Amino acid sequence: MLLDAIIRVGRPIVHSSLSNEKRIKYLTDIENDTCKNFFENVFIVEVSEMGETSQMINLQDHSDNNGNPVVNHDRTSAFPFFMPSGGNPLNAQGLYPAPCYLMYDRHIKEFSDKEKTTSMILARLKRTISLKNWEDQLLEEIAEKVSEELFSKSNHYINSDDKQLGVLYIIDYRLSMFDVSNHHSLGEPWLFINKSVADNNQSIIVNSEEIIEHTIESRFQEAQELGVAENSVSTLSNQKVEKTVSAYNKTWLWLSPTWESPRSIYWKDDEWVKGIRLSRDEYESYVYGTQFIKRIQTNLSSALLKEMFAPITNAEAKRHMKTTSFDSIYAIPFVLPLLEKDSQQQIEIYDKLLRPRDPQEKEKKPGSDLQLEMLGGLRGRILPKMSDEHRLMILYYSGDLGKGNVHIRSVIEDVIPSIATKLQKIMKGLQGTEKKLLIQDFQLPENKIEIRRMDYLPSLISNAYGPGYVWQKMNDVFHRKTLTLRPLQKVIAYKLNELANKGNLWQMKEELIFYHGFRYFYRRYNSELLKIEKEVDSMESWRNMLERYQEGALTDEDFKETSHVAFISGLALRQFSNSYYQKTGKNYVEHRVMKFGSKLTPEMIWKQGLLRTEEVYRQWDLGLANNYHKALQVLLIRLLELDKSGKLRKEKDAFITAFWSGYLMYEKKKGEDENDSE
Repeated sequence: MLLDAIIRVGRPIVHSSLSNEKRIKYLTDIENDTCKNFFENVFIVEVSEMGETSQMINLQDHSDNNGNPVVNHDRTSAFPFFMPSGGNPLNAQGLYPAPCYLMYDRHIKEFSDKEKTTSMILARLKRTISLKNWEDQLLEEIAEKVSEELFSKSNHYINSDDKQLGVLYIIDYRLSMFDVSNHHSLGEPWLFINKSVADNNQSIIVNSEEIIEHTIESRFQEAQELGVAENSVSTLSNQKVEKTVSAYNKTWLWLSPTWESPRSIYWKDDEWVKGIRLSRDEYESYVYGTQFIKRIQTNLSSALLKEMFAPITNAEAKRHMKTTSFDSIYAIPFVLPLLEKDSQQQIEIYDKLLRPRDPQEKEKKPGSDLQLEMLGGLRGRILPKMSDEHRLMILYYSGDLGKGNVHIRSVIEDVIPSIATKLQKIMKGLQGTEKKLLIQDFQLPENKIEIRRMDYLPSLISNAYGPGYVWQKMNDVFHRKTLTLRPLQKVIAYKLNELANKGNLWQMKEELIFYHGFRYFYRRYNSELLKIEKEVDSMESWRNMLERYQEGALTDEDFKETSHVAFISGLALRQFSNSYYQKTGKNYVEHRVMKFGSKLTPEMIWKQGLLRTEEVYRQWDLGLANNYHKALQVLLIRLLELDKSGKLRKEKDAFITAFWSGYLMYEKKKGEDENDSE
């Protein structure tokens, strides 16, 4: 159950020894990247018996290397706020833990209108938990005083030329959470807000414990708006508790009350508690959990989406598709402990997930860290090494969360960290040495070729099995289920024939590099995760076979498998085609085998290709080394045997991919004519 997973994420935060400052950052949206521009204009209004004073400060105190403003998060814990969840953000929404409110451009521009500003502030004061016991008349007086102060300095605060976002913080010293101090910092529970305008020798400070208490209470009271049950049983723990509330609320719009599906037609608006019920402790964990996963969710890059969901059977169509043609997909990683015993270890994992990735450190990442971008497409998300006492879950969704319009694409559950580590090791091997060797095998310039589909596990899987199977196969891979090569062989054989008819040898080589790259993954997956040794040739064995062919040292063992016969057939026809081109200026395969754009089949390679080479050899007096003639004799016999056994038709896709592999891997030896049919 998704709700249970969220609570399991939040529970270690609740029971950890986090500082109050860090706990507030986990609870609120102050470190959310979408909120950074609000800290450019922070309006602090002090309300005291001596009158009202105000100041505007900027907590974006420096810029990064790209010139983008950076918020000073050493101070932001003193400014607790939430981003509005759905609805009109200009209106007061939900409950506020403290008199700290987000200001949009319209709000700031209306500082010059006392009546509108008073109304805006009063609506928020009435929804503030720390002021819940204050009389309405007193709140109206505060709103009027703050509005008057903002109006008096509106010329200074309003920038009519630019769009402004900001934070309004009302410091009323009658609230126990606020105080002043001669010291810049007093340590917990006090947090520094700013120097006081009324007295420059004093610092405005706020009690962090009250911020946390009011934040949890504000969320719990919001949930009670949809119903509360006294002395009832929690849905999750099955324990009777003093009070339970509905899980459906605006804390996280996945469980929004605007979604009518889980609601009985017999429920009233305040009877959602008849559905999923949570105790206060569970709800506190739920709040921490939702806030955390909102921060760690990330979107899959548009380039990756293209590799995952573009049609795989039409190389040209895929090449011309725009990366903007696909709906955005978001991903959320969940790290769930099997045993709830070490909250601090879990917090260290969370900190690693939250830490922004430094591109300069790409090569410095420890091999034990799980790179979720490589394994699942989650940009910038890295998990530290963890034991198998944890489980990883990745949730993929699309849609507009702000409108409660969410479509879950996939949930990959119960991933064992050691399995993910082994998969990452295989992917790194593929991305590193193997990919470079494959590019060399097919004689392509390494600096001019990019095969992105091999860089990430989702794109590797999708290009092997098709976009319609990507989520199912991702689940299979993470849970060590058996894979097969047949779908990939069928697709690659089809694309190779299409590209061969167009004479696009470069792209054919790219397809074969991917094909053999996936075979590398498949072979190691079977060996290292499934512990089975399927007979899948490594590229090293094919390289050795090419070398033996050129030296005329092939043995009977080399002709045993259908794929070996196909590979050697490709080598032989390429060698013959080189000599044929020297005499005729024509490509033998195009001129004699694949006539009129026909699709190549094993029978055509045998009967229209190899079987006729002796006749053409004598007709044109071609110069061919003895290694060709020795291989041809055995090939013709083996092809006849394969035809009689039915393997030539049954394994046609594997035959075609192996044939083109040999044909395009063949490299002229020194002394062979340098002219080439390409």
